[in-house]
Amino acid sequence: MSRKAQCPFAVRSGGHSTTPGSSNIEDGIVIDLRGFNEVELSRDKKIAVVGSGAKWAEVYQFLDQHKLTVIGGRDPHVGVGGLTVGGGISFVSSFGGFACDNVLKYHIMMADGQILKVTHQSHPLLYFALRGGGNNFGIVLHFEFQTYSLGDFWGGRLMYRPEANEAISRGLALYNERAPEDPNLAIITTFGTRAGNPFNNVFFHYSKPIAYPPIFNETFKDLLEFEPVMNRLRIASMSNHTTELGAGGMTGNYNQLFLTLTIKNNAEIQDRMTAILAEETKKAETQIFQSIASFQPLTTPISSHFSKKGGNALNVSPNDGPLIGKFHISTLCWEAKFHA
Repeated sequence: MSRKAQCPFAVRSGGHSTTPGSSNIEDGIVIDLRGFNEVELSRDKKIAVVGSGAKWAEVYQFLDQHKLTVIGGRDPHVGVGGLTVGGGISFVSSFGGFACDNVLKYHIMMADGQILKVTHQSHPLLYFALRGGGNNFGIVLHFEFQTYSLGDFWGGRLMYRPEANEAISRGLALYNERAPEDPNLAIITTFGTRAGNPFNNVFFHYSKPIAYPPIFNETFKDLLEFEPVMNRLRIASMSNHTTELGAGGMTGNYNQLFLTLTIKNNAEIQDRMTAILAEETKKAETQIFQSIASFQPLTTPISSHFSKKGGNALNVSPNDGPLIGKFHISTLCWEAKFHA
């Protein structure tokens, strides 16, 4: 109907994206996939069939019961569909790359209404495009993910006073260089201001039930000299860890600016970007404004998976060296008028 009437439309999985036309559209139709929220296992438990409208909280709550996981999102409120077709970094990306690298089959509706089951063998070009190429190639209804064994593992959230910021940046850059020695550590560092007050959050997740593994103690040696204001490191399930990360976000439908940038692995660049953020946001010392910069390592062990199983469309390889994904989010804390 939309095609014949030339009516613009958008497709929403979890509705997490703030990009206009991504999970919402003006003067058009929004196709909401929330009803496609099934999570099932194959008989041999090697494949998880997941509806595009499921949220990662639902996926992990189901898989935790079987001591299994898939490579997927870290925020429980994010939808499976949008994250997966866009790439999808994970707490356990060391197992096999991004979420898109671990889809064995896509169940996708094409523009003419037919539903295809797309694999690397059946439709190699479409399969490649769906692995990180976004949502422009059809509407994915279900994904068939490769599963991995995973029980409880170590990780959680730390918060420090601003004096520890440089030690945080140095530790991330050092781990990024040394990740081939032990690729199992995932890191998210966040620096920002809220109501004019600086803050930081650091999330560490190690995909084994080992507290303070040697690679962590060695690369974050300087940070361990500082006493954290808050320490929630523990051994827990995937769903427990994702719930914690999701609880750190702001609830409600707020006006947001969301930007990303990929940079070479460098502690000084992180520090300078953090300093600029602090300087600029002083001009908006108000209760209704929050701005953060988040840094996450893209290690060479992770990018080594991008060329496997049919490859992906992200155009990153280990030859690029360790990289850092930088995310910037500014939030104006009055609620948007419409759900988006």
